[in-house]
Amino acid sequence: VREVEPASPLFDFVWKAVETLDATGEGVANFHLWFMVALSRHLGIFPGNEWVTGWWFDIREGLFTPIMPSHANVFSRENAALLAQLMCLDANELAGLPLNRSRRVDFLNSMLAFFGYHLDATREVRSVDILREVF
Repeated sequence: VREVEPASPLFDFVWKAVETLDATGEGVANFHLWFMVALSRHLGIFPGNEWVTGWWFDIREGLFTPIMPSHANVFSRENAALLAQLMCLDANELAGLPLNRSRRVDFLNSMLAFFGYHLDATREVRSVDILREVF
């Protein structure tokens, strides 16, 4: 994230998130997913409406939708449900979120597509490959 002006609330969020991660005993495998969802709020791209069972998430509009968009920029129903769940969780509740590695990688890819679309991320982030391998 490139910032021209000081971003104290963003810095505070990241600082507190790192402190929380440092103090977390269980649920760290899902922490990066929660962090990305929470970070989207601070970047101004947090989803703009409530999720309803069976809905998709339209990446372009940043909204949950009952109708699958005609374009490819969309979260699956499963990833939309996980997004909605992570939007409501605190970092200390992540241990109760049973996700396997495949599910985490799939959701991570969806979140990266969401961030890439809204933040115009034209360069590949190398740390993503590390996240995919570790988690």
